[in-house]
Amino acid sequence: MRRLITALVFSFAFASLILLAGCALDRSSNTTPTSGTNTPSAGSNTPAAPPAGGSSGSGSGGSGSGGGASASEHLIYALENQNQVFVYDAHPAQGTIQPVAGPIATTLVNGASIAFDAPQHVLFSVGFTCQPRGDCGKNVAVLSTANPQSPTLVNTQQFDDIDAMLIDNSGLLPIGVNPVNAFTSFRYDPAAHSLSDVGFAQFQGGNAPSTFIHPNQQIVIGVTASGAASGPFTTYVTTFHRDLSTGALTKSATLTLAGDTGDAALTLDGRYLLVPNTENGAVYIVAVDGSTGNLTLAGTSANAGAFLLYRFLDATHVIGRLKVNNSDKLTVFTFNSGSMTVTAGSTLALSGELFSARNVGNTIYAGETNAIQMIIFDPSNGSLRLAGSVGAVAPSIDVNPITP
Repeated sequence: MRRLITALVFSFAFASLILLAGCALDRSSNTTPTSGTNTPSAGSNTPAAPPAGGSSGSGSGGSGSGGGASASEHLIYALENQNQVFVYDAHPAQGTIQPVAGPIATTLVNGASIAFDAPQHVLFSVGFTCQPRGDCGKNVAVLSTANPQSPTLVNTQQFDDIDAMLIDNSGLLPIGVNPVNAFTSFRYDPAAHSLSDVGFAQFQGGNAPSTFIHPNQQIVIGVTASGAASGPFTTYVTTFHRDLSTGALTKSATLTLAGDTGDAALTLDGRYLLVPNTENGAVYIVAVDGSTGNLTLAGTSANAGAFLLYRFLDATHVIGRLKVNNSDKLTVFTFNSGSMTVTAGSTLALSGELFSARNVGNTIYAGETNAIQMIIFDPSNGSLRLAGSVGAVAPSIDVNPITP
């Protein structure tokens, strides 16, 4: 079966199972679980004891090696049960994750993901309308985080299907991601806590996109793949120029690559996009012009062995999964921009299938089948270490890197 861990497949698989179970109600692994339940696993609101020796970690600044004390505190916002938000208080130095709030209702029917808008102190929880049975209500919820540990629902709205939200630096011009191949630009009104539709931009074919706002905010990127069920597949990288005053998008360029793609990752400076080929584990290294949106294939790392790439932790290290045993292990890959190579490094077994990964510097949070895990990356030796865990079924998480 093609990419069981993609966002679109998990989202619709989960929603279908719920409907079959009684109608009571990420292709990336950052959307919905394959489990046919909308109830967290037993103990989901009870913090798991930290593992022995797992009491130290790096802070939110991302410069620690994982061995020093830290005063950092992170709040994890998790979308669970398709329509409820839970909040967990995480302390990397102590290796603890504890529930502090929830369930907080969003009124969504098929919630797919959650995104923290730090500039505007709100959460966006988004999902699908109740297709194919008809319109089941609103699918965008806005929650205020004026009290970071206790979000409150302030507005809900109805738009076309959206399964993710990209947050710009201002928080005023977020971008909704259609699960197939489109962006919807929004303007956020902080006074009314409402979104207005600015415009629509179509990708170049494909499905289950990886999407990014370039660090300079001028370019938006979508990566998709298309093909028959048995192949061959084609990957498309499409860029759009973004009007910084209105948020409107205009298509800039499209680069076509051979093969099928897993989740891609953008370097922190936005210069390179790493696109894994799930058919052979190679990684395409695409140079991105942040001013024009022009795309150039700068190299191909044939022996990377990558299946999915999630997030860059620093200038050279990116977390992802291998083509082999990809569903239950997190791997650190090293990107060398001089030689245009990607190599696999340390691997850490997860508690289950990975749905969503976020990081604050060297502290990684992984939303998995039955847990949210805190993992510390040590850049001095490239190692990964499990520091803490809490039981939860959280298909989508985001992190507020607060400091008490």
